[in-house]
Formats: sequence, C-alpha cells, structure tokens
Amino acid sequence: MSLENPHVRFDSVPYSAARSVLPVESLSPDVWARHDTAAEWLESVPVSGILAVAPESMATGYKLAQMPLTVVSLDDLPAEVRTSVVEAASGDYSLLVLGQATNQVNHRLREYV
Repeated sequence: MSLENPHVRFDSVPYSAARSVLPVESLSPDVWARHDTAAEWLESVPVSGILAVAPESMATGYKLAQMPLTVVSLDDLPAEVRTSVVEAASGDYSLLVLGQATNQVNHRLREYV
C-alpha cells in the first residue's frame, strides 16, 4: 500500500496493464461483480490482496471515474489474462478494483409515503 499519498488505499497497476480484463462484461459472470456485491468482495479480502487500476491519462481517469465500482477476482481469471495484469505489480493479489463507489443514498418514493 502506498504511504506517500493518503488518498491511495490500494496498490495499483496502470490502465494499460489491466486492459486485458476490459470490458468486464466479456468475462464469465462468476469472475466479476458490481455495486454492493463488489463492496462485499472487497470487505472479505485484506487490503494487501487488492489491486486497483490507476489512470494513465485524463481520458482513462474520466473513464474509470464514470465506471461503477467493479471488482474482478484475479484467482478465477484465465492464466494468460491474470498474468498480464499481475506482471505489472509486485505481490500476490486476489482482487482487481475498477471504477469508484458512489456514496449517494438512493431514496425511493415509497420511503416518503
């Protein structure tokens, strides 16, 4: 984990190194999760086992910021895809994080009735 930047929570790989998992919809549905399920996966793994995708440019930063919180299980990826992602990082990781969590509460009309 990077101690230099207090806003960085996970080790990271550049966007180009994680390109082999994009789009995540092309992967098996058992390998990735979004929103609440993704948050549960993150809570079940120690921080040292989580790898994030870092933007390389303004365009990739915008793309990642627009993506909902998405987590990919590196352990369940095909070997060639996993190798291309993990080669860029040093360590043993089990989850790859893309996008960002939204902390906005979604109120439904029924709550107000």
